[in-house]
Amino acid sequence: EADLTESVITAFNGDDARALIKVVGGDTTFLDYIGSFGTAPVSGAWDVAGVTDATANHTLTRKRAVTSGNANWTLSAGTNTADSEWIVHDQNTWAYLGTHTMTDPNPLSEGFESGAIPDNWTVINNDGNANSWGAHGNSFYAHTGDYFARVYLNPQGSDDWLITPRLEVASGDSIVFWAKSSSNSPADLEDFNVKVSTTTNNSVTAFTATIGSVSGASNTWTRYAYALESYAGQEEVYIALQCVTVNGFYLYVDDF
Repeated sequence: EADLTESVITAFNGDDARALIKVVGGDTTFLDYIGSFGTAPVSGAWDVAGVTDATANHTLTRKRAVTSGNANWTLSAGTNTADSEWIVHDQNTWAYLGTHTMTDPNPLSEGFESGAIPDNWTVINNDGNANSWGAHGNSFYAHTGDYFARVYLNPQGSDDWLITPRLEVASGDSIVFWAKSSSNSPADLEDFNVKVSTTTNNSVTAFTATIGSVSGASNTWTRYAYALESYAGQEEVYIALQCVTVNGFYLYVDDF
């Protein structure tokens, strides 16, 4: 339940940021954002899902696969219909008012709490050095729980793959996980790709589609979500996280 305490929130013209905030005592938590606080849009409003000025004179609805807020507006807005959390409709689209129908956004649930990479996952050390993906226990560094997965640097350039088990993808599914760079040095931030195979999980050459590419991942835990709608109905889909950092430090991932 939310109470409207002042009318200005409803006077939204598309170029003012709006946030959903939870305040408990002296603690303030930003749960969700529309727009970027302190930074005006380049034109009249913010672009969303590749639509120019989408936050003005349009109706925005969250995708069914989105089940929580996102305080990172850049990731939430996205740059196209695939990576955005939003669907941009014509102005005065009323069909979705007051409800949000959700589907399970993630056909997978893995936090590595067994203390090991599960047997039905695949690790490929394609760069051939001594470092590859493994589970690590430290509740201070984990996103949640006590364990997370990580891979250590390769000075010549990492090519380390962490591959999910076989997934059966339904309409509305996304692959969702949290990741971060372990270092706060700009020179050591991690780079990774998110890739898809529809044939096998034991050969990197099978992962011909790239659905995400991150350069210089933040050193704070960040949620990444990639729609799998184009694979809906397929019963053999594998998702790979490919670390490609050159001489970084550790790449951490957790909570698929």
